[in-house]
Amino acid sequence: MRSSLLFLLTLLLSSLHAQQFSLDWAATSQNGVSRVVFASNGDLFTLGSGSDQVKLQRYSSIGALLWTKTLSAPTISALDMDVDGNDNVFVYLGFTTGQLDLDPGPFTTLVNPGKVYAKYNSNGQYQWGFSVANTTDLSSSYGGLTCDDAGNLYIAGDLGQGTYDMDPGPGVHDLVVGSSAGGVFIARYRPDGTLHWANLRHWPNGFTYTRAIAAMPNGAGFYVVQRLDDGGALSGQIDVDPGPGTHLVYNQSINLLRYDSTFAFVARANAHFGEQKLAADDAGNVYQLASAYSGGGQWAVKYSTSGQILNEVYQTALPGNGNIRLAGIVSDGQGGSMGAYSTNCTANYYRFFKMNVSGLVDHNFSLYSGSDCTYPIVRGFAVRGSTFAIGSINQGYTVDLDPGAAVVSLPTGSDRGAVALYDWCGGVPYDPFDIDVLTSEWCLGDTVALAVDAFGDATSYTWDAGVWDVVAGQGDTVSYVVATSAGPATISVGASNLCGTSAPATLQLVAGEAHASLPADSVACGSMTTILDPGPCVGCTYLWMPGGETTATLPVDIDSTVTYIVSATHGQCVASDTITLAVEICTGLADGFGSGLRVSPVPALRGQHIVVAGLQAGRTPYLTTIDGRHRGTLLVEGDRAVVATGSLAPGMYLLHGAASTAVRLVVQ
Repeated sequence: MRSSLLFLLTLLLSSLHAQQFSLDWAATSQNGVSRVVFASNGDLFTLGSGSDQVKLQRYSSIGALLWTKTLSAPTISALDMDVDGNDNVFVYLGFTTGQLDLDPGPFTTLVNPGKVYAKYNSNGQYQWGFSVANTTDLSSSYGGLTCDDAGNLYIAGDLGQGTYDMDPGPGVHDLVVGSSAGGVFIARYRPDGTLHWANLRHWPNGFTYTRAIAAMPNGAGFYVVQRLDDGGALSGQIDVDPGPGTHLVYNQSINLLRYDSTFAFVARANAHFGEQKLAADDAGNVYQLASAYSGGGQWAVKYSTSGQILNEVYQTALPGNGNIRLAGIVSDGQGGSMGAYSTNCTANYYRFFKMNVSGLVDHNFSLYSGSDCTYPIVRGFAVRGSTFAIGSINQGYTVDLDPGAAVVSLPTGSDRGAVALYDWCGGVPYDPFDIDVLTSEWCLGDTVALAVDAFGDATSYTWDAGVWDVVAGQGDTVSYVVATSAGPATISVGASNLCGTSAPATLQLVAGEAHASLPADSVACGSMTTILDPGPCVGCTYLWMPGGETTATLPVDIDSTVTYIVSATHGQCVASDTITLAVEICTGLADGFGSGLRVSPVPALRGQHIVVAGLQAGRTPYLTTIDGRHRGTLLVEGDRAVVATGSLAPGMYLLHGAASTAVRLVVQ
């Protein structure tokens, strides 16, 4: 119910608070543009094809064309592109006849028809490349390539009958697809182009294919979508774990599979869609833009890994119908994603969306693109911070690429494509709903855990603890605050992105302070009358035990030893203390410890001299504590001795040697 209410609120507020997008620059392109990827400095790499040519180009961050590298061969087409952390460019091309020179510079590197993979540096200079001599499923909708930030390359695709050497070096690593069989392959190459591993899955008479592949940027592994069919019954099962373990999937199922960089199985989910695009983040989440397996519809989907299962976090339907073509999806680095696709054959649009971490649509932009059932289409899509770029295949149809009042209709002349850069950050995030308190109890000096309840459309969250201190989590959805003073504090949090900060959500918390400190234990002779006071505690309630009294102080009149406990409560805070009042039978004149022995005063106040009279000749009395620690020997003059109490702590002592048994003395 909660998510439904949030979605409704999103719709109601969208006209007042929705983010907008604006055109930064646009350029016409001789060829249709099928892929765009940002360089680390904000420049843009584009890959397009047409008229038996592929063009790899680099634009500056303000739209100036920096260079073009052209590759020519009959029927050649640009299928996929990715860029690593050092701005090396990897391309996937396909052609069916003739030969292709992969080096656009002064040298020549020829490859034969089939699936072609090549690496170029940030200036477009050829590094290495090779071809797999098979033309099965030469389409951007089947297979592809992807790289991690370190430059390790993953490729995936489909193969027909034949033998294919996947090692571009002097070694041989053959994948063999038998007669009447079709197969799917995956391979990983190191940054220098050497083969790490290659895998083939193939069965006679099976209808098997690859949809998409995406590497985790940190190099931990990758995701791939494969339909696996061994030609047998639907009830049959196929093991997708290439290692010693077993993980079975049903025959003819479409699977989203996660493997680590060594091709060890990690996890799996069902992915029964048609065309699919993937993106992965370093946290192990994978984002999917998918169209229906049959019929209409398209969705943004997110999965997270739990054991060997990829759990679906959300599946959100996206608007539009007709002839649907997917451009791509990109992780936004915050647990959400952005993507693009085209709708044709109705009212045509280029459509752009952003999903937050929970699957709500943060924005849903569109550009009108005419009414033809085939073209134009947006095919390239990339995101960098608050900007996104697109590449389009127009085939003679123009589109006004400016969503504002201006008109920028491209391409022009005989050009077949266009490139454009947009700023999508036109508004601050939605205001947070509330602040949730995750800690059940807190008092002065305690740490309180707080969580923002928000849409998830922010880059960070700014916490203000008022008179208290934020000690951890500044910028995150969960923060930790220390109650540095008793009483109320106003906590606030605002959602921030590159556009600014929303209005804050606020919450008032109160830290209680309980205090209880009773005097030290004491001893009295015969009886004791006093008042026990635990000290000041504003707003506290009290409970004394024994007795159950609830007064701030407790009058005491006792004639035997009692231990008292007081509990002071302020809100959720409780403090307690104890005191033992000991009442003893003290030694006096009438104690009869020996003929004529007299002790006074009883009890003695600290500092008073205790006089012991009537001592028998020859006795040497000495003083100890109750636990036997020696406190001194008395000097006897005649039949008298004096105990000086100035250096004694209040309490009970034993006088030895004055009578046949020890005599108890009390100092208060």
